[in-house]
Amino acid sequence: MNPNSTTGKSKNTLSQLQGQCLSTSIYSFQALDEVIAAKYQKFHPKISGSSSDLFQPPEDREIEKVNRLLSRLKNQQQLNQLRNILETTQFATVRNRMNDFFLTLFLRPSERETISIPADTIILEFHRFFPFFEEEDQVELLDALSSVLLQVSPSESKSDSPPNMQTYKAVVNGCILTLKRCIKINFPTQLTIVFIKSVLQNSIKIASNLSQRSKSLISNTDYIGEFLPFIAEIEPLMSENDQDMNRLIQQFFITCILFTLDNPNYLSHWDPSLDKIARFIPPLVQRKPKIDFSSTKVRIQELLILYNIQKYRKSEDVIPIFNKYLPGLPSKNIYQLQQMDLADVIYAISIYLLEKMRAERGIFGPILEYIEAKYIPHFSGVLNAMFDPLLNTFYQYLSTVTDLERRNMCASFTMSELIRRFASANLRVQTRVDPILKAFSNDYPIVICNTEVLNSISDTYNELNSNGDQQRIQIFSSIVDKLFSDAVCYVPNSFFAAIFHSQVKKSGSIQLCSGSSSLLPIMQALPQSTRVRMMQEFMLRSVVYGQAQFANEEMIKAVRNDQERFLLSASYVIIHPDSEIITDLIAYNEPQTLMLAWTHVAMQSVEMSKLIVPLLIQTFVDLSKNNVGIFGPKVNKKTSKKPTSKTNKTKESKSSKKKSNSDSDEEEEHSHSESEEEDNQNSEEESSLEDQSNLFTESLVIDEKAVQYQTTLLQFFIENITLNTHYADYASVLICAMDRKFVQHACIVPAIISYAYLGCLIMKTPFKMTARSYDCLQKIIIRLALISYSFTYDDYVLKYVTQRELFLLEQLIFCLPDTLESGYEEHSKIAQSIKRDESAYLSIESKYPIDDHPFPKIAEASFNKVEERYLQNNPFNKNYSMLVKVVAFLLCDEIQIFNAFINQTQVSPSLQRILALRQVKENRLSVSTRVKEIWRIAPEALYPFCKMPRIGQNVLSSIASVMEVDHYTAPSVPMLATLYALSPKSNLNYLAVWDTVPGSKALSLLTPALMKNKISASYVARCFQLFTRRESLLFLPQLVQSLRFDKSEVLRHFLTSYCKQSEIFCHYLLWNILAEKNNPIGNNDNLPGILKNLEKAIIDNMNEQEKKDYENEFGLIDKLDQVSQKLLPMEIDQRPPAFIDMLNEMELPDGLYIPSNPNYKILSIDSEHSVPLKSHARVPILVHFMVYDEDDKDKTPIPFSCIFKIQDDVRQDAMMIQFIDMTRQILTDAGIDHYLFPYRVFATGENRGVIECIQRAKSRHDLGVATNEDLLTYFINKYGQVGTPEFQRAQDNFIKSVAPYSLICYLFQVKDRHNANIMIDEDGHVLHIDFGFIFEISPGGNMKFEKAPFKLTREMIDLMGGSKEAPAFQRFVKLLIQCFFAVRSRHEELESITTLMMNAGFPCFLSDSIKKLQARLFIEKTAKETCTEIIKLVDSAYEATSTTLYDSFQKAQNDIWF
Repeated sequence: MNPNSTTGKSKNTLSQLQGQCLSTSIYSFQALDEVIAAKYQKFHPKISGSSSDLFQPPEDREIEKVNRLLSRLKNQQQLNQLRNILETTQFATVRNRMNDFFLTLFLRPSERETISIPADTIILEFHRFFPFFEEEDQVELLDALSSVLLQVSPSESKSDSPPNMQTYKAVVNGCILTLKRCIKINFPTQLTIVFIKSVLQNSIKIASNLSQRSKSLISNTDYIGEFLPFIAEIEPLMSENDQDMNRLIQQFFITCILFTLDNPNYLSHWDPSLDKIARFIPPLVQRKPKIDFSSTKVRIQELLILYNIQKYRKSEDVIPIFNKYLPGLPSKNIYQLQQMDLADVIYAISIYLLEKMRAERGIFGPILEYIEAKYIPHFSGVLNAMFDPLLNTFYQYLSTVTDLERRNMCASFTMSELIRRFASANLRVQTRVDPILKAFSNDYPIVICNTEVLNSISDTYNELNSNGDQQRIQIFSSIVDKLFSDAVCYVPNSFFAAIFHSQVKKSGSIQLCSGSSSLLPIMQALPQSTRVRMMQEFMLRSVVYGQAQFANEEMIKAVRNDQERFLLSASYVIIHPDSEIITDLIAYNEPQTLMLAWTHVAMQSVEMSKLIVPLLIQTFVDLSKNNVGIFGPKVNKKTSKKPTSKTNKTKESKSSKKKSNSDSDEEEEHSHSESEEEDNQNSEEESSLEDQSNLFTESLVIDEKAVQYQTTLLQFFIENITLNTHYADYASVLICAMDRKFVQHACIVPAIISYAYLGCLIMKTPFKMTARSYDCLQKIIIRLALISYSFTYDDYVLKYVTQRELFLLEQLIFCLPDTLESGYEEHSKIAQSIKRDESAYLSIESKYPIDDHPFPKIAEASFNKVEERYLQNNPFNKNYSMLVKVVAFLLCDEIQIFNAFINQTQVSPSLQRILALRQVKENRLSVSTRVKEIWRIAPEALYPFCKMPRIGQNVLSSIASVMEVDHYTAPSVPMLATLYALSPKSNLNYLAVWDTVPGSKALSLLTPALMKNKISASYVARCFQLFTRRESLLFLPQLVQSLRFDKSEVLRHFLTSYCKQSEIFCHYLLWNILAEKNNPIGNNDNLPGILKNLEKAIIDNMNEQEKKDYENEFGLIDKLDQVSQKLLPMEIDQRPPAFIDMLNEMELPDGLYIPSNPNYKILSIDSEHSVPLKSHARVPILVHFMVYDEDDKDKTPIPFSCIFKIQDDVRQDAMMIQFIDMTRQILTDAGIDHYLFPYRVFATGENRGVIECIQRAKSRHDLGVATNEDLLTYFINKYGQVGTPEFQRAQDNFIKSVAPYSLICYLFQVKDRHNANIMIDEDGHVLHIDFGFIFEISPGGNMKFEKAPFKLTREMIDLMGGSKEAPAFQRFVKLLIQCFFAVRSRHEELESITTLMMNAGFPCFLSDSIKKLQARLFIEKTAKETCTEIIKLVDSAYEATSTTLYDSFQKAQNDIWF
């Protein structure tokens, strides 16, 4: 026999079993049968029985097995065996036998006594057997089960035998379990409803029996209350059309009221069931075919007769109870009750208690149904009296409930009900609904993001439109407009996602064009400004959602486009919540894509939100632990190493750069807009100074993508917590900021603002926390707010601030004082709670809602002692409240600057209200006394504090005192060094350990007092090490001028050391020395001597190759000077050919570069296109070179032209170009789209220099002579008609250049702005040249003829739209204001440059030039006042008469086109 066959296996098994049993004395023969049967079942699952009957027919064996089990039914195990047989049997006889057993059990009470196992157990287990009967038998069994209720309940006929409450509960629970099973297995709905009705009818009969058995109904309430859990399970089967079901449920509820009239709180024993019932139980009126009170009253009368309640025979017996339920009932309503019969009073009480039960659970809408139909006047009056108390109860519940999910669900349900009722044509309903809906919309606007609410809005719009009631449509539109506007402001991304999901849930598909589409009313109600964005996102979600339904994980991961793959993953997660692809949703991506995907998932359902939100919270926490993004280390510190040669230096720089890249994240970027390679290389170069080898190089490396990602996370959390759909562990997000240093770069400001506002929202969540936790979180929020403020006057911040940050900052200012001042009340409540009750439970964390389980008594007492001790040691200081107000006051300054930059003179009504509320007078806040408190929390906030208009000067002394005391904290705040070092009482030795400020800001420290002290001078030199290559060359003139007071010679050592690192720097320094060493300012000027010594030292330190390069480069300038000098005595017409011959004879060594542009290496001189310029006194020469860019590997030849001047001091022009270059950098750092062209002007010696020629541009004079057209006509002819893309581009270029040049002309008082000094390039940009008259000098012997702040002629105005109201002109004004605020934020740097150059002896400066510059910057004016002043400047320049007269004068005098 095959050993693998079933028969073989069976015999082997039987043999083994027999052997086991024979060798084990404890097994009986009966046990042997069962063991054999169990093993045999493994091979023949449809056959069971003992070994003796294995060869009987299967049906007989099963019947015998069932009979045997039923005959000795004793335990749960045997019941399980019976259930398994019933589940697997194929024989009707077996099912019939089981059916007979249960019918006998249900219908013959006497048979229950013969069963060993309690009948209660079998009835409770019946629901597990139920699914396996035939449908006909199931119906019969359900009816029989319902009848058992009457058998086990008390009745008058069974008054002698006490009722068994345990059996009664078992039967009711058996009915409940069976009903759940019917719903779970999709048992036919109509048959299930028949069962429900049977149970409800029997409940009424039981109530009748109870009323006859005892006169005290309250004593029998338990029998009625046990049915409440059964009623609670009916919700899925409820239907308005089933009048019988509704009638029975109403009867049952009224029965509950009658039984508990003396004590309605008795029903609270079944609160969980009442919570469910309150959601779906119909109002106590007949609803079909129309609302009717009379039919319900009839049923009440029937119940009163049925129960024969002796205690209540007339209405006067019940009115005191009503008055007890509703205290303070006016006498008018009491009179109305007295005029009603008993049934009506009971009816009114029942309505009140039902709706009160709803209101106490956050449900309000159904009460409105009672006012849709007329009834007797007295009854209507009583209904009106109970309306407001019920509404107040409802509002009280919403304000106190701690379950956010529950609160959101209740608010959403009520909003949906109110919106749907709004469409009613009933005047009584309108009178009630309208004010409630308006008030509720103001209190809970964000529930508009609920999909049911959105669908109710579209339905109501459609119904109102079909009715044609325009007045109602207008009222409803105003409410919806407000709701949509709030949603777009507070939760825009979640709102758009909710619109999408509302359409999917309503129709199962997306309808865009159908006239009946529910999307159309919503789209029309959206604000015009957001409609386009909503539709774009809607279409994108629709496409991706459709694709995800047919995709799998492998297909999604194969998608190459990051955005498409990310959105596909989000849609796939919605369809497949268990998919592991959800982890892909934490990857970096564009902010808009991230928010689109996250809200797409979170707004699909609360369950999906609970899935994605904790994942993102954990991601944020992990980023903080890994010091990523805003939590990154402040600086990277490396010990500098001195390279042995320039070659080694370059290699080291490159290797350092590679190392930096490998240590950072893949997406790591530099924060500054200059070339990253250049910054990295120069950072390494400057750290290698011979005399500074013991210092550190501090290079700020920001992962801006990580910062952007964290900002998006925080803003998503804000939207999610604003929605209040459920609780999430946001406290852990806030705790990440505890005792952490943040990156000192303005790119973190959007994240910090979001962070602080999120903290306020967390503090407002209705969860208790300890006093210690509360204080800790408060300090975190204040610190975050102050860190945000610390960047107020940093122009970099303007690059990162958008309208969204402005809104969040506005909300932060509004919430901050109210949120944190509540801490005082919180402390008081906790303290009182501890004093009142030693065992009072206080939650330790805000992480989760308070648990219902009791806190161990010992732990309670111990915890409360700790809490009490903390409160005693840390009493809430009321001055803390004043500090919060000061912080809000400071943030008002920040938001005004941001608003002026983004919106200029426009201030929204909401911002006006906040400023009026929070920006109180400074003396009322005692601002200067809060310096110490701010210092302890966020010392970096004190720097912008001292720059605050009209207040900053008042706090300077307080700040200096604090820094003097705390020598450990102060050095960690770099910008405070500029305050401390210039303070009269400062100890300059502390600068030795101070963190460095950017090199451009350290220019303000180049003062005689600081440079005299070697330690402070070394600190300044250490700051200069942070110069980029561009900055080191840009600020060389100031460094040279500062050598006058370099008593410690630190600056000299810095310059000589830097020369060894950069050949270009060395040459530029020597050219500056040549320009200055023979220009003493007065007889006692020590600078010429210092420069000559420095020049000698630098040249002496050169090696042979360096000296050769120096001589070649400087020799080129000398040769060109000699050419100019040779041309000077010649006649003008003889100069060109001689000039060409001289250039052709000139030999050019290899490696020469253009002095004004070191990157351009000279290939040759194009003598044919080089010309001497017309001049009698001196001969400037225009030389054309062929060059190549050093960064170009192919060395592509580029034409490049320069003007070489002799006998001409170009230093003033060079300084003005320096101002333009600095302004361009400031505007670039601020992220402003502008155009400035600081063409190079460079002094190469005493009274000589190089001026770079501007390519592809002509002066306005030349264009006028050539075309005789005004600007508008010229632009139309050149670029196309107004409105075409080409014209629009050229017009934008014009505006982007006119605005910053106008600012420059105003700030630096640039005059002589005739049309020969203004150029226009091929793209439409404006450029200014020739800066001979700036600051305090002007043409005509300083006649101050050009009185306008800048040139703004009629032709310029016409090109920008022709009027002040034109959009193009408004763009010009907006850009001018933005440029102004960016430049003003760094006014110290401009002032430092100007101050240092005032020592150069330029005629443009007077002693008060700095004060005048500060006045022009409106430093002491607020942001709003500054905007007003800028508008005044525009008005005064607008077609200024002096400008027109000056152009006319130049036309007459010099024939300059006008």
